[in-house]
Amino acid sequence: MDSGSTKADWAMNPEDQSLLELFAREAEPQMALVVQRLLELEQAPDSQPLVDELLRALHSLKGAARVVGLDPIVRVVHAMEDCLALVRDRRLSVGSGEVDVLLRAADGIQAMARQAPRDLAAWLESHRSVVPDILESLAHLVAQVRDPLKVRKTGPPGAGAAEAGAAQPLMSAGTAPMPASSSLPQPSSEPEPAGMAWSKRWEAERLNRLMTLAGQALSDARWLGPFVDKLQALRRRHAEGDRLLGQLRGAEPGTAPSPVPGLVEDLSKLWADCADSLGSCCEALREHDRRTAQWSHRLYLEVLLARVRPFAEAVRRLPRLVRDLARATGKEVRLAIEGQGTRIDCEILERVEQLLMHLVRNAIDHGCELPEERRRAGKPLPAVVRVEAGVEAHELWIRVADDGRGVDLARLRDCVVRSGRASAEALARMNEAALLEFLFEPGFSLKECVTSDSGRGVGLDVVREAVHAMRGRIQVFTQPGCGTCFELRLPLTLSVVRTLVVEVATEVYAFPLDQVERVTRVMPEDVDGLGEQPFVRVQGQTVALVSLESLLGLEPRLSSAGPWWAVMVRTAQGMYGWLVDRCLGERELLLQPLDPRLGRFPGLSGTAVLEDGRPVVVLAPLELAAATQGARNWRIEMRPARAAHPPAGQRRILAVDDSATAREMTRRLLTQRGYQADVAGDGWEAWQALHQHPYDLVLTDLEMPGLDGLELIRRIRRDPRLLHLPVILMTWRADEAGRRRGYEAGANVYVVKDGQVASMLMAAVERLLAPS
Repeated sequence: MDSGSTKADWAMNPEDQSLLELFAREAEPQMALVVQRLLELEQAPDSQPLVDELLRALHSLKGAARVVGLDPIVRVVHAMEDCLALVRDRRLSVGSGEVDVLLRAADGIQAMARQAPRDLAAWLESHRSVVPDILESLAHLVAQVRDPLKVRKTGPPGAGAAEAGAAQPLMSAGTAPMPASSSLPQPSSEPEPAGMAWSKRWEAERLNRLMTLAGQALSDARWLGPFVDKLQALRRRHAEGDRLLGQLRGAEPGTAPSPVPGLVEDLSKLWADCADSLGSCCEALREHDRRTAQWSHRLYLEVLLARVRPFAEAVRRLPRLVRDLARATGKEVRLAIEGQGTRIDCEILERVEQLLMHLVRNAIDHGCELPEERRRAGKPLPAVVRVEAGVEAHELWIRVADDGRGVDLARLRDCVVRSGRASAEALARMNEAALLEFLFEPGFSLKECVTSDSGRGVGLDVVREAVHAMRGRIQVFTQPGCGTCFELRLPLTLSVVRTLVVEVATEVYAFPLDQVERVTRVMPEDVDGLGEQPFVRVQGQTVALVSLESLLGLEPRLSSAGPWWAVMVRTAQGMYGWLVDRCLGERELLLQPLDPRLGRFPGLSGTAVLEDGRPVVVLAPLELAAATQGARNWRIEMRPARAAHPPAGQRRILAVDDSATAREMTRRLLTQRGYQADVAGDGWEAWQALHQHPYDLVLTDLEMPGLDGLELIRRIRRDPRLLHLPVILMTWRADEAGRRRGYEAGANVYVVKDGQVASMLMAAVERLLAPS
């Protein structure tokens, strides 16, 4: 087993970053299962089902890692499989030493999987010994079985000499610890911090789970309404049939006796009974719908109320902060807090605490005067910093104000010009609100001397970014000589958001409704500046048009012929009109935050699920505008209108794989070529899909839990309706025996998943679907 690794091996450059993110999400539960089963195997070393389950989980993970080109993970997983294969074959016994080595390998895989969406190459460069040390320890376990004399002579990795021991019926590698040089971060041995902070975090996690359940209950309750409407439509159809039956009953009878009148009478009675039953069902369902919606809404409100905390918890550290800063700066400052009883969502409360410390520090250092200066100005001592909170019009507002010197607007203009952020002529045309926005620019400061607390231009830009991340907004008001006030406007909760759902390049996105000014249809003749920066004028305001599909890196679909839908959002940089394909309406969504291990995505607030099960990405338009300001790639590039999908778009393909990463890669590959692609997670799911929808082709993985690829193909070939359906079998196994079994089962094409799998797969698809 090769334990070496080079930087070139680590320098992966996958084409699609989102596949790495999908892999990281898939690997987390897989590795959690592996760790759990390893611990169980330590207690039950002879359990064959545990070993088989571990091998299946690792094999699936190895396949997913190969798909996205994560070779270090593939090598470690493969080495773990070698060890567990020996355990399965009763050639290696399992003890604490073996489990230690395998757990350390699992830790390494987890650490690399978390880094995969960020920069695994850089992480491995700074942890050079991780992969070689893990592979060396795993190789030592294998070597004790395959070459025990050599292992006894050389000893385990990092040891000086082997300890002598009696021969055992089964080889044990309990003396093979992980080398001490391993740089993999160790789990902390310190106890969890106790007290209120930990208790609040634990309670917030528990309440988040409850909120998810309540939101799902609310979503399920909404399903019944459309269902009742369908029943009502059925009832109307029945009435139409009753009308036709009446016409039949009134028809002229024939001369000969006929059984028709009796049959018609019986049918009339049966139909009347059906109508009564259907009406009763509709009423019962309507009542059930009402009760379910009522209870679900009450559950949702109760959970929402359970999440809130008093504003007092966000300001508990401010008195000490004000005292220390006042003493450090030689100022006399008093802190006044109002609205401590205002109830705030715990998630917002946690973030607001840090923002308040930024703003209070800024007020004392920049706003409050020294005692001598206040006396000369005739202002009372001490200076006052006031922090208050309240709820107004379904919004949380927080103000941090001081009665200090205020912002010197003339000096602000001078600093802006000297920093090169704007010309004097441009500033002369700005109103006060626009001028004050420069205070939030990164690296901007009015202080000439740097202190330990301010002057470096770091602070207010961080505050604005955090407020935007909470779908809020911040404004600053000042009166020279009288003071400055910062006002934050935030949603009452981050978990549920009222949105405008739109479609962009066949994908679904959502805008928070409280940030949408209006939605309008833009006609081509209304657009100015086409080719440079397109814009329109709406009620006397200039609105810059931005292609959302271009900004998000989606395949352009907007036609230059127009018209277009524009979602207009007001930002600190001005008014923007985000161009979308369609507006699907308003929805109340249960927002799920993006996993922080996936990295930071400016402009994306989180994800949610629509009532029909479709995933939707919730945008943060204020962040989106700030992050793209001045960049060329967000400017709209109108494309000519394109023809409809090629004939391939009429073909429907089913892709079957137990790896979510592999399924998504295959689906995207097929969709990009114009095919309609469905996916299934295993053979049973695929078998059900084949009996529900007509397909032109099936792509299936070989090894899957339950019904594997070979058995799925055999079932297809035994079904007269599916007998001639083309099937492509995909696998990592390149051996001739596996290829023969695949063809014997009935596969049309056998594709090995290697570096050229995409081109080979599409060539096979096009060949099998080509007109005969």
